[in-house]
Amino acid sequence: MTLSTSTVTLAPGSSRTYTLAPGEAVTVATEPNCYVTVTETPDVISSADLDGQTNVRTSILQYKGTWTYGPYALGGTVAVAVSLSKSTSSVAVTLGSTAAAVVGAAIQSAVWGGNKNSVLVIGDSWGGRHYSASAQAWTYADIGAITWAQALSGQRLNIVSPEAALGGTTSADWANGRLATYLSGDSPGWVVCFLGVNDIANDVPLETTKNNLQAVYAACLARGCRLIICNVPPYGPTYVVSGASLATKNANRALLNEWIANYVAAHSNCWLIDQFSALVSPTDTSGYMVSANSDDTVGTPGLHSTATGARVVGALIAAIFNANGVFDSNIHASSYIDSYDYDTNSRNRISNPLMLGSGGSTSPGAGTTIVGTVVPQNWTVASLAGTSTTTVTTPARTVSNDGDVIGNNCRMSIAGAAAGELISLRSGSISSRFAQGDLIVGEAFVRVSSASGLKGVRLLAQSVQGGVTYTATGMSFPASGYKYDNSNALLVIKTPPLLIGAGALSGHVLTLDVAFASAGGAIVDVGRVSWRRVN
Repeated sequence: MTLSTSTVTLAPGSSRTYTLAPGEAVTVATEPNCYVTVTETPDVISSADLDGQTNVRTSILQYKGTWTYGPYALGGTVAVAVSLSKSTSSVAVTLGSTAAAVVGAAIQSAVWGGNKNSVLVIGDSWGGRHYSASAQAWTYADIGAITWAQALSGQRLNIVSPEAALGGTTSADWANGRLATYLSGDSPGWVVCFLGVNDIANDVPLETTKNNLQAVYAACLARGCRLIICNVPPYGPTYVVSGASLATKNANRALLNEWIANYVAAHSNCWLIDQFSALVSPTDTSGYMVSANSDDTVGTPGLHSTATGARVVGALIAAIFNANGVFDSNIHASSYIDSYDYDTNSRNRISNPLMLGSGGSTSPGAGTTIVGTVVPQNWTVASLAGTSTTTVTTPARTVSNDGDVIGNNCRMSIAGAAAGELISLRSGSISSRFAQGDLIVGEAFVRVSSASGLKGVRLLAQSVQGGVTYTATGMSFPASGYKYDNSNALLVIKTPPLLIGAGALSGHVLTLDVAFASAGGAIVDVGRVSWRRVN
């Protein structure tokens, strides 16, 4: 197939349409950082047909290369466009024959939206369960998959508009206005979409759901976002079906999930999270989740996942972040000089972030025992009443265990814990180090091993302002019992931002809590801690 040599220049936002004969293709040759949209007409181009919908492929081509769309067995119509959210640069386009086009560009702009290191979570309660907020408390919860994705990927991305995903919403809500609210400014680098659960539960016609989802997906891709699509998960055994039968809902879910998989396969900068396969019991004849994945205590029984299920899905999302060049732009504690003790102007207000030395304190509750005289300086290991024995040591961090050799861990080896027991590593009150207007974020590197009976592990930042207590919590766990994954984990736990307001300051404490839902124990290593001013 030969190309002609005619050349034109297209300004950003312009396009060119090509009529293809059967068997022909469109070839796009780009320089680095070229943002190209290819729109195919699938009622003519059968190989790209997705339920009769127009097929829009948005390609954010970071590297120089040649990309082919087609060949299309039946021919048809293909539009090639270059559209940018930012930039006034013209785009040089070499037009070929009806058989092909060649596009070249040199564009100096952000190719993954306004901030490539940001993630927006959209959709229903499956996306929204990761975050809650009130007038005095802000929480990243461990029953949310994105909380685990962040913790397992080292907090590489910053969550924007964490309140966006909203329980009870359907594909129509997002297609008809809600999405536009959250894409009205600079686009996030990544969008993680959880939609379809409420459509299936409410027996929305499949074609309606597909049309709405296509509009949502296309809008995200058109803004230059990299899109992770989570398909529709199974129900838990305790879910009470209303409306259509369970068999009908299961059949509609299967058809919708197949359509979602086909959409991802046909579009660039899209990834699929197969929640259904990850959470379902393969031997259950009703298609229910594995019991450990089904939440029966928080929200509608059987509709959502437990922390165990959220971890399964979060690990899949983290793998995509880790494999696709997500740059970690965060500042993590890596030296003693990054501490208040070394420099009172340090943005890290914590003393001894690397758990060096000894001379810290212990505070055992009634019935508990804390063993060890090597508690790191400026830290306290405490326990509530119970039956546990906690042995404290400060081993050096290793690459094999921790991923790095930066400082020590404070290791709490907990045995004989009772249900409801809480063991904590505390910073002590450091309120004098903060001022009105400070926006602060807590972070800790945590390794959990040899665990049983865990309710959860959380990082709690507390600030008392004018006698009112405010909290920001990373990986918070609900008050009552539910299922938590006790397998080994290497985590970076981070709190939501906490703003220091007016009023006298007191009781500023950063705490790493280990809680138990039943009798058990764990080894918990904590290192590289920061409570950092970020404004």
